[in-house]
Amino acid sequence: MDNLKDEIPCNQEHLINEAADDDDFDYSLDLTNVQVCDATNKTAEHADTVSRACSDFTRKLEVRHKVACAREGLSFGLSNGQLPSFMRFKVECNPQLWSPESNNEFQSIWMLEVNATKERVIKRAVEFMDETIQTCNMDLKSIRQGALTKIGKDTESSGRARTELTRRMSESKENFDKSLMQYRTAIRTEKRSFKGNVGKNTFKKFKTQ
Repeated sequence: MDNLKDEIPCNQEHLINEAADDDDFDYSLDLTNVQVCDATNKTAEHADTVSRACSDFTRKLEVRHKVACAREGLSFGLSNGQLPSFMRFKVECNPQLWSPESNNEFQSIWMLEVNATKERVIKRAVEFMDETIQTCNMDLKSIRQGALTKIGKDTESSGRARTELTRRMSESKENFDKSLMQYRTAIRTEKRSFKGNVGKNTFKKFKTQ
């Protein structure tokens, strides 16, 4: 009987040993994944950055566009001799000299000087606008680079944000480029653009776009 007892192991002890060796037991907890939370927060942060940068970018494009339209009007006036409706340049001098011939000679000299002065003034105005446009270009680049730096480029969300930033900024620029092209066409095809009320309305229409 004693020999039989030694040959038959205890069932309870056998079960305890099996449980101790079981590697399939699930000890995990359903906890919040902080990495997912961080990614979500980063996405929202990028959305704010993109929105603010695109808003600033569009406002600066609008400033540049208005200056560019004025420049195109002056440039066309410089080459065509027809000043845009927003510019007035008229200096008169009509002395009564001792003879009609003298009057005519004086007026010829006067007009030559006036036209030369007008051309010089317009060229300087165009130079000023070119300088302003260059400043706007630098500001636009700064706005974009600042946003890209803040977004970064190390995560999937930052990659999506950079793509969205580029898309929205490109669309804004294309819209203003199209408007400038329409304005340029208008001042070259409608001669009335520089004369009377029609001209004022034409320039006003495109100047505010």
